[in-house]
Amino acid sequence: MPDRSLIEIRDITKTYRMGAVQVHALRGVSLQVDEGELLSIMGPSGSGKSTMMNILGCLDQPTSGEYYLDSVDVSALDDDALAEIRNCKIGFVFQTFNLLPRTTALQNVELPLIYQQTGFMQGVSGRERRQRATQSLEMVGLGDRVHHRPNELSGGEQQRVAIARALAMQPAIMLADEPTGNLDSRSGAEIVAIFQRLNREMGITVVFVTHDPNIALHTRRIVRLRDGRIVADEQVEHPRDAETTLATVLAESTEDE
Repeated sequence: MPDRSLIEIRDITKTYRMGAVQVHALRGVSLQVDEGELLSIMGPSGSGKSTMMNILGCLDQPTSGEYYLDSVDVSALDDDALAEIRNCKIGFVFQTFNLLPRTTALQNVELPLIYQQTGFMQGVSGRERRQRATQSLEMVGLGDRVHHRPNELSGGEQQRVAIARALAMQPAIMLADEPTGNLDSRSGAEIVAIFQRLNREMGITVVFVTHDPNIALHTRRIVRLRDGRIVADEQVEHPRDAETTLATVLAESTEDE
């Protein structure tokens, strides 16, 4: 059976107007991402990768071109329809954790479920929401930290809460924008290992947006952007295993002590 296309963008452009100047952030980009892929979008500053992520995440609309997400044409939807698509199909993980400081890990994960009252969450009780949030935290290894507030968690643990929050919405795709950018090597490897496991065991499509080649080499495909265009789209023949990377980091830290 052929892979099912989850994302398909066709000849996408994005132009920003800054006074009298036009900035062409994307210039005729076409890309297909199949269900269950694990890939990276790479590029230097100004390459268009952040604009690409905003469009893929339905946070912005292209100036021209077509975008199909899970067979739905989202390139011309209004703001309300885009918000519905984001809530139902896309999980976001950013470099900054964006956690509410005075609420527990469980409450942070449960919060978007409270506001999502359509689709699979329609009619779901508070007890069921808490159960789903707890399960999501357990899946990222925080089953024993559900009642801790962000200031009681390490940076890596806070990022795991952010992953659990995205995971609780049962997204078709997870977009991770520099998810290890604020973390040390050990925590970064742990986060990448979680994404690899979610992709492998649950079939969740994962797209990293990054400038870090080390992150990209843990994925199976690398799409490279430069000056608003895709300049390379290559398969990674032997992706690195993040659990192995983590073991290496731990061994090196032990030697340094």
